[in-house]
Amino acid sequence: MIPTDIALEARANLEWVAGKWWDLRAHLRRPSGDPNAPKVKGSKEPPAVINLHVSDLLHEITTEAVLWGRILIEEADWRQEHGEMPGLLVDVASQYGHFVCDEDEKVAYDFCDTAAEFRRKVEGVLNREEGRKYRGPCPNEKYLGAGCPGELYGRDGEGGTCPSCGESWSWDGQRIFILGCAHSVLMEQREIVEALWAMGSDVKPNTVYKWCQRGKIAKEDGLYRFADAVELSGVLNREDAEA
Repeated sequence: MIPTDIALEARANLEWVAGKWWDLRAHLRRPSGDPNAPKVKGSKEPPAVINLHVSDLLHEITTEAVLWGRILIEEADWRQEHGEMPGLLVDVASQYGHFVCDEDEKVAYDFCDTAAEFRRKVEGVLNREEGRKYRGPCPNEKYLGAGCPGELYGRDGEGGTCPSCGESWSWDGQRIFILGCAHSVLMEQREIVEALWAMGSDVKPNTVYKWCQRGKIAKEDGLYRFADAVELSGVLNREDAEA
């Protein structure tokens, strides 16, 4: 049996994706004249008006939701309320317990990882630029005398501007900021995953959860030491190799 908070997060992720379904579909059609739209090799036809990345993502999520629905029908005599997306995904999310309570923990963790991955991919599209990832909180502590509440997103190796305070930030500066907090910060498991992603790691939630379960990450007052997770992820070693 996997931890309750992990199971509930999987349900929340699927419900979030379902709630953003029509926003995602709105990105399906490319603006006319988009120079980045793919062309068929050797063809003189104009660029495709459909964003193939979004089309593939919609298909991937729908296919998985249909598969989950079939499993529920076959194994739990389940009757779905909706036959189409996003209602089908909401129906599946409501039955999350069937997957997370499976005797095989791999099935449970795969379900949770897939839900988290779908949310990450949808967030990437809704952030308007393919390849933009969460980079952590804004480090501007002087904003309005209380610190900026903004969240930063950017491509690997690139900085940007905080959408809340307008302060510029750099890739290296943000990584140093997060690393500087690591030695004293205690986090929930979910927060550790997001912080590692902000540093450029591609670690899966399942991996972090197992580190915590096996005692590889020190636990204090119900929270976990981020510095241990940084070391285990190897993200700093990768930086040295790339330098």
